[in-house]
Amino acid sequence: YLSEIIDFMNSNIKQILGIIANSPQGIAIYDNADLNIRFANPAMLSVWDKSTDIIGQGFAEVFPNFTEQGFTDLLLNVWHSGVTYRATAYPAEISIGGITETKYFDFEYQAILDKDGNTVAILHTSTDVTARKKALQLLEEKDSLMSFNKELELLTSNLSHDLKNPLGVIKMGAQFMRSKTNMPSTEIHKWCDAILASIGSMESILNHTLR
Repeated sequence: YLSEIIDFMNSNIKQILGIIANSPQGIAIYDNADLNIRFANPAMLSVWDKSTDIIGQGFAEVFPNFTEQGFTDLLLNVWHSGVTYRATAYPAEISIGGITETKYFDFEYQAILDKDGNTVAILHTSTDVTARKKALQLLEEKDSLMSFNKELELLTSNLSHDLKNPLGVIKMGAQFMRSKTNMPSTEIHKWCDAILASIGSMESILNHTLR
């Protein structure tokens, strides 16, 4: 009976490991305070651009670039505090085939605790959300451009409306003076003052719009 139980447990463990290994989500396990990489499924190895040769090595040793980006410190903090760390669309500089690019990840460093509350392992799960992040950025850029265009249309409409009155005064004054051959100088000065005032108003409107 005991052997049947053991066989059943072993079968379940193998099944669980098979599911983890085939998961599209990156999964890794660190099993000591030195962040020894005990396990990494193919999805995680692909993200890291590494082979199974890194199993049994320390995270900081294998990934000095991640240490520079602060990920080692995050893991150590989880190990010593026992508090799980989660991040959404977090940027990371990833080098694949010698080419470094910024990618974004939803990830979790889950502290696995014993009955006394001490950390015995960290379960690291990670999902590449770069495509989602870039799509959202593109939508935000489009929304920003649409908003700018609406503001520009409103500005143009207001400018057109504000300039109609002074332009009308200038046009009317010029036409009136051209139609009068013997206009008194006082009348000419009056219309010139009105035209100059309208020009000054237009300059003020344009300067305000430019600001």
